[in-house]
Amino acid sequence: VRLNHLCVFLLRAGDYVSAESFSRKQLDLAIQINGLEHIETIRAMDVLGSVLTSAGKYHEAEQLLRRALAWRELELGPTHEGTLASLNNLSALLVRTGHLAEAAGLSERAIAAQRRDAGADHPDTLAMVLGQS
Repeated sequence: VRLNHLCVFLLRAGDYVSAESFSRKQLDLAIQINGLEHIETIRAMDVLGSVLTSAGKYHEAEQLLRRALAWRELELGPTHEGTLASLNNLSALLVRTGHLAEAAGLSERAIAAQRRDAGADHPDTLAMVLGQS
């Protein structure tokens, strides 16, 4: 089982302390093994950012999520599923911190990219639209 799956399980169980601990270990290992500019490191960064968002540690979460999004946009492109996930994760953080206009803009970007890439009737597009409302 990958550590990020364990982190999701721990988050759903409400164990933010353990989820954060495992997420930090995952990021540290990814950096040691792959370096800072590797997809696995960026994925671990995004997971830790989401865990920190859930734990209410918004400042650190925002830094990680913005870095992950910037890397994914540059390396993977604006319509890649990883980029869209990063857009949604940052948007969720911005909603929690009251930055609703920026959050809406990010959500709209993700939905527009998903529509272009998969079509308006694709289940993933519909899920994004429903998640925004």
